[in-house]
Amino acid sequence: MLTAAECQALADEYRSRARQPEISKECAAMLTNIARSFAGLGTQLDRLSAYMRDDSNRRPRQSTSVFSNRT
Repeated sequence: MLTAAECQALADEYRSRARQPEISKECAAMLTNIARSFAGLGTQLDRLSAYMRDDSNRRPRQSTSVFSNRT
């Protein structure tokens, strides 16, 4: 699975490719759209990571003792 940082690096790479002078306008538009997609994915992965981290901090910890369920 890609990380948010990897998505941002890919977005930067595709933006850079889109700016190359030999690239057609049509190809540059597609590369720019791909860059936006990777940037958006990176943002969503960051948000998901923060949500999961915050959610785990809010939940009460469950006992991991093997004896906790014995009666």
